[in-house]
Amino acid sequence: MESSNTESLLSAAGFRVLAPETAQQKQIYASLPAYQIQRATVKRGVFYVFKDEKKAVAYVGQEPEYRRYRELALQQRVAEDYYMAAEMNREAAFGLYGAWGPRRIWR
Repeated sequence: MESSNTESLLSAAGFRVLAPETAQQKQIYASLPAYQIQRATVKRGVFYVFKDEKKAVAYVGQEPEYRRYRELALQQRVAEDYYMAAEMNREAAFGLYGAWGPRRIWR
């Protein structure tokens, strides 16, 4: 999945966009791999972080936001699959009938 698309889905799911401010946050941010969602457990519970290295921010969410992100990503994947199937059907129909009718007439 493309990074900007992931960021849009994360935002739509309720992830907060945060810039690391404290020394500890900067250290944790530096240790994260870029453009991957990472799961972390701390005293307050489980949270998920997506590091956007270009913008120098992190998308941070907890379990509910992560579940919503997964649902949105799945919905998008299904929609893309339907779109591709419709395009393939359209192209197949065009190949069989052409723009002006069956091809065999024009040969």
